[in-house]
Amino acid sequence: MDDRNISRQNIRRKIKSWMDNQHLARWQGLSSTQRHARELISGPSPATKTRILSCNKTKSKVVNGLLSEHNTLRRHLH
Repeated sequence: MDDRNISRQNIRRKIKSWMDNQHLARWQGLSSTQRHARELISGPSPATKTRILSCNKTKSKVVNGLLSEHNTLRRHLH
């Protein structure tokens, strides 16, 4: 097969698919120490990713902080 016949779109699609599969495999392999993340987030979601990425920097920082529990809420400051 001639490499020049493969479209860039097809290459990008294959890479994205591989990355999504790797992400899902890592998520499923989380250890029990990431208990809070597993309780709050069911797993990778393309729709949620799109919504968070459409937010401005401040809003996405708040959402990520709440989901990951890495934030500066009052109880975390003491």
